[in-house]
Amino acid sequence: MTAPHRLLRTAVRAAALAAPLAACAPAEPRTAPPLDTSTVPRSTTQDGLTAASELLEVYFTEPGTEPGAETDPLLDDALIALIDASTTSLDLCLYEFELESVADAALDAWYRGVDVRLVSDGDEAHAVGTEALEAAGVPVTYRPAGNRIMHDKFAVVDGQAVWTGSTNVTPNGVFRNNNHAVIVESGALAAEYTAEFEQMHTLARFGRQKTDVSTARAIAHGDHDLVLHFAPQHDPIVEVVDLIDSADHTVHFMIFSFTHDDVMQALIDARARGVEVTGVFDESQANGAYSVDEDLALAGVPVYLDGNGNASGWSGGKLHHKVLVVDAGHPDSDPVAITGSFNWSNAATDDNDENLVELRDPAIVSQFADEFCRVLEVATLHPDAAEPQDHPCDDRPRLFINEVLANPVGKDRGEEFVEVVNGGAVPLDLSGWTLSDGDQVRHRFAPRLLEPGDAVVVFERGERPDVRHAEAASTAFLSLDNMGDVLSLADADGVVQHTVRYRPAVEGVSWNRSPDGHATGDLLLHDEVDGAEKATSPGQRASGAAYPIAPEPEPEPAVFQVVLNEVLPDPVGTDRGQEYVELVNLGPDPADLRGFEIEDGASVRHRFGDVVLAPGEALVLFDEGDHSGVPGAINSDSGFLSLNNAGDTLTLTERGGAVHDAVAWTASAAGVAWNRATDGGLDPTLVRHDAVAGATGPTSPGRRATGGAW
Repeated sequence: MTAPHRLLRTAVRAAALAAPLAACAPAEPRTAPPLDTSTVPRSTTQDGLTAASELLEVYFTEPGTEPGAETDPLLDDALIALIDASTTSLDLCLYEFELESVADAALDAWYRGVDVRLVSDGDEAHAVGTEALEAAGVPVTYRPAGNRIMHDKFAVVDGQAVWTGSTNVTPNGVFRNNNHAVIVESGALAAEYTAEFEQMHTLARFGRQKTDVSTARAIAHGDHDLVLHFAPQHDPIVEVVDLIDSADHTVHFMIFSFTHDDVMQALIDARARGVEVTGVFDESQANGAYSVDEDLALAGVPVYLDGNGNASGWSGGKLHHKVLVVDAGHPDSDPVAITGSFNWSNAATDDNDENLVELRDPAIVSQFADEFCRVLEVATLHPDAAEPQDHPCDDRPRLFINEVLANPVGKDRGEEFVEVVNGGAVPLDLSGWTLSDGDQVRHRFAPRLLEPGDAVVVFERGERPDVRHAEAASTAFLSLDNMGDVLSLADADGVVQHTVRYRPAVEGVSWNRSPDGHATGDLLLHDEVDGAEKATSPGQRASGAAYPIAPEPEPEPAVFQVVLNEVLPDPVGTDRGQEYVELVNLGPDPADLRGFEIEDGASVRHRFGDVVLAPGEALVLFDEGDHSGVPGAINSDSGFLSLNNAGDTLTLTERGGAVHDAVAWTASAAGVAWNRATDGGLDPTLVRHDAVAGATGPTSPGRRATGGAW
């Protein structure tokens, strides 16, 4: 959790301190001592970790799917800790700056003598953080308002580390939107970002006024390169297309705004050559006129709309990632993930100030692949997309570390353990899998078929007949660090599939997932886990229950039968505003009609949006007009019904095009509706409304033929 906000008292002291500090500011950049990143929190639950000695860490927000469901992420805490570590310089390049805790950290740096500078967008000049820094005397440069946007989100600390990603530094960006950020400790990368910053801050060059001042676009970090791009001088959309074209196996994407035709065509081409292509769009942006989601869906690409409903009005609830993941988990190819501020649009590549970084460490790419699967899990298939034959996340290994005892009571030898669980849906062959800390393999698993939900426990040595599925470490050592360490699981091909970082250990108490047995659960002290009765539970659930974990029962498929119950093709007088179609849900479950369509022989007359019919509920579709007196009345999105008086067939189709219900009629009588022979029955035969048993009139829109309520 971050420290309490202090912006109110900051404003009071700003006037007294700003001028002296500005006067004392050095004329030349100072040489910073080595940056101490030891206080920057690491992710404890995300899979994947770089092998580099310098920091490369990825953070994801956890907004949940509805208001109040968010989890406080490490993302903002990590940025604050990085700012707190600064000793000489802090360059902030932020499109939006509304998060007071981060502004407080920047102001604290300023008051302790760090050279703080800010670049922002003129349209966002009144943001809380921006105004606070400017009031304190921090030098601020704005891209002129109304002139496209300065859309970057990055920070450079002491010329030694870079923070960047998709996250706007706002409460919505951190707590309510799906976002990510990376911290890269690299003097070479920091130098390139500083050069980009100088163009905007010192020279006031933005957009097309900037030039390419990069000295190195590919920068070594550990065993892998980082490749950076700035817009518009590098035209990053070309690189996005090239990365898609390079894919051998998979292309997965999560995108806020996607309107660029070249990227769309590259995805279509990739799928045509046999690459698995799947993407998730932000639903609000997908509703835009220029979004390519519909074109991709109609071209056969499985695309989804995000499930983040953590919104209040227009605020929050956004899938704000700008992420492409290529060939994750395929060591025979070149896995890559892209991060940064860059949406896939003409404005982003041609006019805005943006940044994009390619990350090529397979373990880091794996983290983005896991985030894609988390986002996909709560997403909804696009109404124009056909159901994919294979779910892109179903075949990913789900072996994960559930419990770690690093500091037993008394001696460590033979007592330390790591409990590993198969969280997948199918048995997993552990032959060749390895357990490592850092770069050192501690155990190579014996041939074993681990059933879904079952666990295996690795001890350092010795027989443990009291523990089911116990194995002695093949190296005879675990040597788990009491002060915290990183443990990873790699498959038989050596590809890291899961990584966990545990914190300093309490003697005799293990770290355990919460909820117990959930791959993405947080690590808590064992006695803090719900249901736990002991300090450890090797080979057992935290509650003491036996493995395997019983699989959660598959939910029964929703049973609903929505019928076209009543149709009025020939009203008395004008047709406009009087024709209608009545639908009734005869099933026992709510009926989600999103993506369903009503069409006649001529064309689609209506496509349903977010409409759910309760069991026994009716809906009446008119072409236009005010029908507030009719229960369940809505108007067609096309503005037309144009029902044929002489006879026609009306069809209700499901998402994907399957026919859900259909009715037909012949020549109509003016003012008399057609109705199912049994009102609210499954038989699709239509008769004149006044011939239905119990009918009290020639029509009954929104009501039973008898006049009663549905």
